[in-house]
Amino acid sequence: MPTRALANDKWSEWKSKGWDVGIATGDLAENLEAPVIVATLETQRERLLMGNGPAMLVVDEYQMMGDRKRGLNYEVAIAL
Repeated sequence: MPTRALANDKWSEWKSKGWDVGIATGDLAENLEAPVIVATLETQRERLLMGNGPAMLVVDEYQMMGDRKRGLNYEVAIAL
């Protein structure tokens, strides 16, 4: 499942449970001050590089680590 579709699914699921959750994908940016943000790495890359990333980052795309086009972004996020 593409990252954006998975983010939308998790956001909808957690929101329906009454959680204070936001979302940041290429399509959608809502409730960005929530304690939990479901996001694609591409939308958070600059925040991470500037040191404004989250206190906890869950990366669910470890299979991308070896990808020449996208792997570096995930490696940088984990290193930060």
